[in-house]
Amino acid sequence: MRYEVRYQIGGEEHIEEVDVDDAASAAQVVQERFLETDDIFELIQVHLLDDMPIPEGVQDAPSQDK
Repeated sequence: MRYEVRYQIGGEEHIEEVDVDDAASAAQVVQERFLETDDIFELIQVHLLDDMPIPEGVQDAPSQDK
């Protein structure tokens, strides 16, 4: 799945897209790129870019029109 990772390093905000299995892996992949630097990596947000499939048996919530 594709994720957008927003983070700050060296006082500057950056955004990267990665293709991994889950959000935790997305954050880890990006953070590992900065392990050798003295700058502090600060994670801001991980956002799923792909549409999530609807699991079988799950239906839309009933409409509550009045």
